Amino acid sequence: MASILVRNEILGGRIKPNTKLKVQHLAKQYGVGTTPLREALTQLAAAGLVIQTGQRGFRVPSLSHEGWMDLIQTRAILETEALRLALENRTIEWEDSVVSCFHLFVREIERLFRGETDSIQRYWLRHTEFHQAIIAACPLENLKSLVATLYTRMIPYRRLTFTDKYEKDKLIQAHEILMNDALSSSPSAIETMREHISANADIIKQVLSSVESSRHSADGTAE
Repeated sequence: MASILVRNEILGGRIKPNTKLKVQHLAKQYGVGTTPLREALTQLAAAGLVIQTGQRGFRVPSLSHEGWMDLIQTRAILETEALRLALENRTIEWEDSVVSCFHLFVREIERLFRGETDSIQRYWLRHTEFHQAIIAACPLENLKSLVATLYTRMIPYRRLTFTDKYEKDKLIQAHEILMNDALSSSPSAIETMREHISANADIIKQVLSSVESSRHSADGTAE
């Protein structure tokens, strides 16, 4: 329970990157003991959402260009291989799921850009569901699990750019092209996925430049 609470606070942006996580303070805030809270932070550290400093300290990872490119390049390797295996093991049920998840994702994009919801969390959920659906036919469960972990680690970076850097129509079109290539088993599907993953690398790089320039003043503490 405690790990879910802290995870949601980090992914929701309420606990900022590079923030020191004070165990006693957070335990009191969430109404749990320090031992389960420390265990929760250790679990999040294993998932890459928290880093352990020394033997007893924890901090939310900072955002950096190096960290972002590490995620992008690792995801490109893993997700394109998962897609290749998914296409080799495709089924009618897989196709139906991909189409269904795409339409749910588009509906959430439309709602968000119309201002009917401010839930970035719901957007990321639908986005993740769509990408997971595309590789769902991959028979390697550990590979799909690793890809899902990378999706989660990328959310704090994407929060930097979503509201003012993305255009609705281009966002929908990019995912529709990916879906169509996958459904048609196009020879270009793997390269389409690789390009899709790296498409916003430059946007986030620009934003990170300004973030890193002011990092010296961002040594916060979770209250």
